[in-house]
Amino acid sequence: MSVLKKIFFIALLLLILTGGLLIALREKIAQEKFKSFAENFHVQTGGTFTLGKLQFNGLRQVELNKINILSPLSDTVFSADTVVVNISLWKLLKLQPPLSSVSCSDIKLNLVITDSTANYSFLFKNKKDTVQITTTQQITLADKAQRLWLKLMQMSDINFSLHRMSMAVTKDSVSKLFYIPEIKNSQGISSLEFIEKSGIPKKWQIRLQISSDEHLLSAGISSQSNAWLPFLETDNHPKVSVQNASLSIKQTQTDAFSIHASLDSLNINYWRIASETVSFPLLSFNSDIRLSENTVSIDSNSVLKIHKVAMKAGGYIMPVNNLKLQSDLSFQTPADSFFSSLPDGIFFLFKGFKARGDMVFNFHLKLDLEKPDSLELNSSLSAKNFKIEKYGKENFANINNTFLFDAYDGDRYVKSILVGKENPDFVSLADISHYLQYAVLTSEDPSFFYHRGFIEDAFRESMIENLKAKRFVRGGSTISMQLVKNVFLSREKTISRKLQEMLIVWLIENQHLVSKERMFEIYLNVIEWGPGIYGIKDASHFYFDKTPAQLNLAESIYLAGIIPRPKYYKYSFDSTGNLKPYLASYYRIMTNRMLAKTWITPLDTFNLEPQVKLKGPALKYVVPQDSSAADTLEMNQQFELF
Repeated sequence: MSVLKKIFFIALLLLILTGGLLIALREKIAQEKFKSFAENFHVQTGGTFTLGKLQFNGLRQVELNKINILSPLSDTVFSADTVVVNISLWKLLKLQPPLSSVSCSDIKLNLVITDSTANYSFLFKNKKDTVQITTTQQITLADKAQRLWLKLMQMSDINFSLHRMSMAVTKDSVSKLFYIPEIKNSQGISSLEFIEKSGIPKKWQIRLQISSDEHLLSAGISSQSNAWLPFLETDNHPKVSVQNASLSIKQTQTDAFSIHASLDSLNINYWRIASETVSFPLLSFNSDIRLSENTVSIDSNSVLKIHKVAMKAGGYIMPVNNLKLQSDLSFQTPADSFFSSLPDGIFFLFKGFKARGDMVFNFHLKLDLEKPDSLELNSSLSAKNFKIEKYGKENFANINNTFLFDAYDGDRYVKSILVGKENPDFVSLADISHYLQYAVLTSEDPSFFYHRGFIEDAFRESMIENLKAKRFVRGGSTISMQLVKNVFLSREKTISRKLQEMLIVWLIENQHLVSKERMFEIYLNVIEWGPGIYGIKDASHFYFDKTPAQLNLAESIYLAGIIPRPKYYKYSFDSTGNLKPYLASYYRIMTNRMLAKTWITPLDTFNLEPQVKLKGPALKYVVPQDSSAADTLEMNQQFELF
């Protein structure tokens, strides 16, 4: 035997002996590794990881039995009866993660979630020795997205199956039980049946496909029963159901993706949106997006489709730090397609509404939260060859005739008012003091007789103020919008009410269904001027014991000022019945604006004081009265000292 053959033989023998020794010791080595892992797990998270038994089945398979994960409070968060892991020797030789497939059975999850924490949050605690990242090493949004995408693509190489998985989830004291008979993932294709066992069983079919070769991820969910999604059916959350939902994402370049998403038979029930369930027969979105550092750019040829209306969409969003975004939407579509695509539950007054012609819409928004004054907002809706063929629940032109107006205080019905000359308390515009008319216009809507229902700059300014205050402090409603809200809609603060309000205003103003004079006349006769005080005739009597035609400039300015908050009228006065000094600046601003509009003359302001003399029933609510004060009050009224 040559020297080389002897060396080869000895090396082979040593390799066999070493391999045999490693195989003999592998279970002990693995158990030591798991023991070390369990100790580190406890140190880093405070939780406990236990393993009942570990054994090797052949060269490439590891079987684990009775796995448990306990929280720091010793409640079991996760348990699995059996976990079988198969190792890929080929991946191991290529120095890649050697995991080939995983099979689990009899899995149980026990999750408890509150507003402040969850019983599994310990699993995500930061390590004590975190590495500080310098400014130059900060990870961008694009980096995070790319890393997540690569991890998702790697899942296509792992085959796994889960059998008999049950979940007990308690959220905000509401407990639910879920069961998944089986989850299979083979060559990147997964499917499962998700069953809610609490109460009447509800089922959802979920599918997921990941193809690393095609750089494609697609997912979908379907429900034959249109059941509400779990934990979204409580009073404080929107209830959501969907018959079919799908999402497809394809990576076209390193930083670019093509997205297609669709929702079939989407239903949403949420009191902030509408009092009824809102239904969308079909929603879809097709777009190419690009990621650059911390910006997500949406291609300008993207298409957002709502039932029969397809609109072009584009823009960008920078969600990191202070939000920055731009949104551009536009469409031109047949009027019949537009109105038939309005979702049920939101536009309930338009159900059955029909029209012909075309609708043209354009919208542009650009926002930088760091610079709210730079806000850009442009929106327009126009029509071509438009004609109403059939009204829905309401004929909006009917307010040209006498009609019954129901006054509400919030949701509480107060009374019905007949709006028209048949009602002796109705006051025509010609019989209302021009001072009052101009004061209301100055306060509420100076360009009422010239605009078509909306003032874009007013919307923009109100949005800027609300953004600065980080809460709603100012609206942008015109008199047209206030009239529509009072006459056709409830006082509920929902998205439905606001959207219907805007569309009704557009119809009335752009189709000239009602004259401006008639709208203003109705407005002054139906709005609230104080607690239970509706209409200018009642208001004139309540405050000043006058007719609307007799109101002077000072009284008119005061009445115009209380329209936004009529129930708080008495806080404008001191205990003697005089207007508080702070209102002097309001009177000065109002008169200057009215003079600039030439609605009044300098002679009208001669000897004008920021004071009014209460003579009507309002006086007794403003000035404290006792037996002696009542006598003094009666005498003062006789001599018109107030």
